[in-house]
This record gives sequence, C-alpha cells and structure tokens, in this order.
Amino acid sequence: MMLTLRILAICLLAGAMLWSPAEPHSAGLRPLFSAEPNGVTLNRVSREIGPDGGYQEATDAVFDFAPPYGQADDLEGRRTRQALLWIAANSEQSHRLPWQTWLLEERRNRPEFAAELFLAAQKALGKELIPVADQMDQRDTPTPLRIVIHQFWWTLSPILGRNKSGALLLRETPRANDLHARLIAEVVNLSPSLEAEELLTDFALYSRGEERARRLAIRALGARDAKSAVPFLSSLVLGENRNALLFKEAMLAVLELSPEDGRNLLLDLQADPSTQPVVASFLNTLREANGLSTQ
Repeated sequence: MMLTLRILAICLLAGAMLWSPAEPHSAGLRPLFSAEPNGVTLNRVSREIGPDGGYQEATDAVFDFAPPYGQADDLEGRRTRQALLWIAANSEQSHRLPWQTWLLEERRNRPEFAAELFLAAQKALGKELIPVADQMDQRDTPTPLRIVIHQFWWTLSPILGRNKSGALLLRETPRANDLHARLIAEVVNLSPSLEAEELLTDFALYSRGEERARRLAIRALGARDAKSAVPFLSSLVLGENRNALLFKEAMLAVLELSPEDGRNLLLDLQADPSTQPVVASFLNTLREANGLSTQ
C-alpha cells in the first residue's frame, strides 16, 4: 500500500520536483566502493603474479593501473588495480607499505583512487589507520575519500561514527556537492545501530541541513522501521509548510511507521488549494487511499 501511496505522491508532486535537485547516484542507499575485488579479475591477477608472488609484485603494479590524471577510469584497469591492492593488503608484509604517503599524495589528485587505497590500508592496518584517517577527515578532502573514512569510523564503533558523522552533518556548512546526501545514504543509513537512527532523526529535523540529505534521512527512517522517530517526524509535518518535498517525505514516513498517527495527521491537516495546490492535492490523495473524507 505504501508503494502505491509513494507513486501517487510522486505524480502529484511532479511539478514541484522539476525545480528540485536530482537525487545523488547513491540514493539507493548502497555504498559506492567495495573492499573486495571482482572475483574473476582477482583469479587472473593471482595467476599472473604466480604462486610465489606477493605484496611487492602487486604493489609495483598498482600504480601502473592507476587512473590517468583528469581522465575517465577504465573498468578493466580499475578491477585489475583493486585486485592488486587486495593481494597487497592481505599479504604478511602489508604493514610495511607506505599507505600514509600514498594517501596524502593521491587524496586531491585522484580522490577515487585514494578511496581504494584507503580501503586497502584499512584491511592492512586496522586500527593503526586511525591517525591517518583523522588527519584526512577534513573539510577540504574530496567526497569519495571522505565517504570511506566515515565508513571506517562506523566500522570501528557506532558511537565514534555518530560523533564523527554528526560533526560533519550538523556543523559543516553544505558545499556545492553531494557530500551530505551521500554520507546519509552510503554511511549512516547502512549502520543498523541505535546511534545511526538517532543521527538520522537529528538531521531530518535540522532546519539548516541540505534538503536532499534531509529527505534521504527521512526516507531512511521510514524504511528502517524507526518508530521512535514518529513524534519528531509528526512535528516536522506540522511545522513544515514551505517545502513541499520535505513535507511529503515526512508525511509518508509517519504513515509508514505508524498508520494510526498518520491518519490522525491527515484528519487535522489543512491546505488551501488556492495557495498550496500541490500540498492540498497530495493530502486529498492520501486521505482517499486511507479511506478518509476529503471534505
């Protein structure tokens, strides 16, 4: 039923969404990077290195397959590079590699490559990577690397992740990129912890937060059955009368989490069709879908 409601709501709000920024490519709530390489490529690279090959052979070849500066990356080259990094990170000598030097050299020049290096370094060093991650978790660090650093924080501890990601989301002014939206989708929402739910709620209510990221946070709360967020989302519905898209997400989330509370809101809410035609039509559609009077 909720899927039908969302489809109806999207149709009704199509006009409003024309001016809305597009969702980031991460809106499907999946991480961009994977620490494990493509299996077929890994087998091929392992055969080429040979049974006696190890971290030295792998690391010597990694930068041969690094993406060209300022150019699009080649898929097969990226898979080969990730397989080489995987072999290097899992070798007995992995701790001897200059991970910090590589990361600091590549973080601005080739940020997605730096993110791959960070994942390999995380595998090789574990908690020993914390000082390097702290050094690079800065406002001027490109988004791809910042994302995997925050994934690292949540892997270490949900409390640490909440503190680190909360500081970014609630204290750093959004820039002209999708960092906040991606952090919600690819990091915070992937944690099943209570700390993640609390941060999603805090950010959903954060009036100065970037709009796309707030909508993703609201949507994530509905999808993860965060019933404790219902009172906060209800207050957002009652107080959000200027942004139709935030209003829509909050209303749908309340209905998803607590149908009774959602229906009560639908009975109480009023929107003037002459001044708020999109919201009024949206509410009437939800009332009809829930068997409520539209009068």
